[in-house]
Amino acid sequence: MPSTSIVSGPWTLWTFTGISNVLLPTPHGFDLGQGLSLLPPSPLILSRWSSMDLNTRQKREMETVSCYLVDRRTMSLPRDASIEGKAVNHLLDGLMAIQIVKPTLTLGYVLQRVQHDDGQNPIFGPLYIRSQMDPGQWPRLRPFDTSLLEEVPKMTSKVETIMSGTDARKRNSIHLFQLALEHHHPAISCLLAVSSLEAILDSWKAEDFEKKLCEALGDTTPVFPDWNSPDFPQPNYTVKELAYHLHRLRSKIVHGDNLRTAKDKSGNAIDFAQLRSFIDEERKPTYMQLLCESSICLTTQLLQKSL
Repeated sequence: MPSTSIVSGPWTLWTFTGISNVLLPTPHGFDLGQGLSLLPPSPLILSRWSSMDLNTRQKREMETVSCYLVDRRTMSLPRDASIEGKAVNHLLDGLMAIQIVKPTLTLGYVLQRVQHDDGQNPIFGPLYIRSQMDPGQWPRLRPFDTSLLEEVPKMTSKVETIMSGTDARKRNSIHLFQLALEHHHPAISCLLAVSSLEAILDSWKAEDFEKKLCEALGDTTPVFPDWNSPDFPQPNYTVKELAYHLHRLRSKIVHGDNLRTAKDKSGNAIDFAQLRSFIDEERKPTYMQLLCESSICLTTQLLQKSL
């Protein structure tokens, strides 16, 4: 029996990452086009787990996650670093398209395995460790259902165009949005999301940021999209109401200033630790946490309009 290193092709490279809270329309998954699909956990995907690089908690996550975003492509050799890298980038573009349509929880890590088309000689490909993405309370209340899934292919094309193009501002905005979703501290997540907004708006100070964000989205536009009615009333915060405070939080963090010295346009103190009403039947978040979650939702809205 020849070794896997000299077995001729074709080989199928599977690249995948787990996504939570997705309602697949069929047990067979959902085709997103461009070589991407959403598939339920399967023996082939789950066989990638190895105690050499993932722990038992991550194994349970792999088994119970809603589905996997999967890139499948053919290789003539069992390993090709160039093709493996392209597959990961393509997968992450598709993942960010999903997050722009409606942010959702992810497992974080990206896995690869290679399968010979005769079914023999599976090879474990690289593992790429990233942090989990957590969009916050409001997006988590709405499953990623068929109506949202149908928006993903078009958004994936837009993201791919930006990521392979020359518009550095929009490309940076997507990168910053990904980092905002991956960071677990609300202040830093908000900083990254506001920076993502700034990359699109080309804004500088708080007044300029507020003006341009209101022009782009509308003063009275709700910050939190109406994803969860009628089960949960839409939070009533508007773009105009939060934009200036978002930039003040961002600026205090960037410049290493005392958060307690932040003031609004009237000179009144902004209390980032104050508890605020948000979602019925949910614990009240601090204003900092609310601003963090609002910055995520605002970034999705601005990217949807700008890409």
